[in-house]
Amino acid sequence: MSRNLRILLAWLIGGAALADRAATEDGTAPASVFTYRGVGADGSEVVFEATSNGLTSVRLGTQTVASGDWHVEGGNWVLHRTGVVERLDACAAKTLEVLAPDHVRIRHSGSNLTTTFDYAFAGEDVRITARVDNGDPDRALEAVVFRGLTLAFNGTPAGYLQTWDSSTLRSLGQRRRGFHPSFETLLGGSYACDGAFGVGLSPLYRQLEPTLFWWAGGRDLHYIVPAAIPPGGARTFAMTMRVSRNRNWQHLLEPYRAHFTATFGPVRYKADPRPFTRYQAADDAHMSGDNPHGWNWYRFDRATHPTPWGGKGMADFVACVTDACVRAGAQGVILWAQTGNNPRGCNFRPDFDVLPPEVETNAPLLRAILAAGCRLGATARPGEIATPVAWGRDDTVRVHPDEPTQMETLLKRFDLMAGRGFNAYYLDTFGDSFNDIRIMQAVRARLGPDVPTFTEFWTDVSLVYSGAYMQMGWDGKSMAHREFWNRLEPWAYIRWLLPGVQAVSPVGTAEHAFADLIRERKLRVLPGSWAELQAADAKSDPARVPSPMRFLFQNGITPMITIGTSSAVPLAAEAAALAPEFVRKGP
Repeated sequence: MSRNLRILLAWLIGGAALADRAATEDGTAPASVFTYRGVGADGSEVVFEATSNGLTSVRLGTQTVASGDWHVEGGNWVLHRTGVVERLDACAAKTLEVLAPDHVRIRHSGSNLTTTFDYAFAGEDVRITARVDNGDPDRALEAVVFRGLTLAFNGTPAGYLQTWDSSTLRSLGQRRRGFHPSFETLLGGSYACDGAFGVGLSPLYRQLEPTLFWWAGGRDLHYIVPAAIPPGGARTFAMTMRVSRNRNWQHLLEPYRAHFTATFGPVRYKADPRPFTRYQAADDAHMSGDNPHGWNWYRFDRATHPTPWGGKGMADFVACVTDACVRAGAQGVILWAQTGNNPRGCNFRPDFDVLPPEVETNAPLLRAILAAGCRLGATARPGEIATPVAWGRDDTVRVHPDEPTQMETLLKRFDLMAGRGFNAYYLDTFGDSFNDIRIMQAVRARLGPDVPTFTEFWTDVSLVYSGAYMQMGWDGKSMAHREFWNRLEPWAYIRWLLPGVQAVSPVGTAEHAFADLIRERKLRVLPGSWAELQAADAKSDPARVPSPMRFLFQNGITPMITIGTSSAVPLAAEAAALAPEFVRKGP
């Protein structure tokens, strides 16, 4: 086959490949430089160039947008405080082999490590597969780092990208944090763009594994996978990179969406956008000799008792819930601290099904909420186990999904709660780790698709199996609605990535935004952030605060109306008024 005919064939499949040395008839002869010319979605030319050093250049037209040499390094330094960077690319031999007009293989061979890279090109995309063989007879590779390309952004790029300094990366890595899926990295894909071009990245795997795209300095691309390769063993890694003049984030992340959908499929629950109500049953501040479990206005340990509104106890609580649900068109209530606060601590409790005897006696009274056609929800803490650390104090350890006894104990707790009529859950201190996702898969399988759950922490993968919990409030400093953990931007990506996903958030006002989080001491933010936000909120004029209810609906977030507050009645009325615009009929 002539060289010109090979080029014509390449253009017919979406690009062109050239080598500066002629290939043999079967297209597998060594070559020193490989060039693939692709056509982007907008018709612009994308040029990928590789040598035996790796992928060395990407051009859009005449503009070089990436350069370097893509190779592998040992990643143990990411996971250990005393680790050093291990350059494994100083190989005894490097070869390049053209397999097809859109496919080139590059092999780096050394005394203890051999890496075989396959680059498959299609238009503006390249799929990179690397088989890493660890020839060291004694030492395992605990992580690998692929790196070597520098992107020529004009200034600081925008997008969804991790740009920590190396000390932060190592601090996270030593705790096995930072990798997707985690609180720090909610999305497995990544993209970056300036005013001229964009880059989209996707990991590729058959089942979920921790990965990280790290953009050192916002330009130097690293793909880090903390996956062990034992002595004498091998492992294959893969990723996709899209380079395009089209800087739209949906376009850049489309390869990730295709991979995500193929790997995880659709959501496993039935979303219902109708509002929820919520009620925190107990609080540390109310604990006393007469009230050892810290019950708030309604005492779950007494069937009848006076309330601040002149009511008579549990029957009035049921009436309050059902009235709020009717007024708001809400689907039900989720209780926080349904067990009451435990003097041993660890509230909200991991043993969420264990009720004080007097509460156990009154629990059937809550079924009247179900009889009124409303959901009855509870708080659970499925990622942890309570264990004594002193005579009067508990602490927690994490549940491990590979421990069958732990998992069966956890699932039986949900079974017992279901027997009491509970059919919705807020899942506290849970949802954003690799193991939490595996636990949630088992919980969802046990609950089925009809029981809504909302995890305090979440990632794109966890949201396949459970809805998300957010904590929205008004930031008077920036004069904008803000989520406490700054997750509104990734939430927008995930809504596009995963149709049918659901989130809930309490409806707050400027005066008491984030008050629950202050009380719960969940201050996982940079020092000073809360103090600044609190001061700004205190100065906010409520008349200038746009409707938080409308904002939640507009952003696909289900509002939660807190029962027992002065704002509950007007918020219920507002929810009902907005329902025709935003809410379909519930199931």
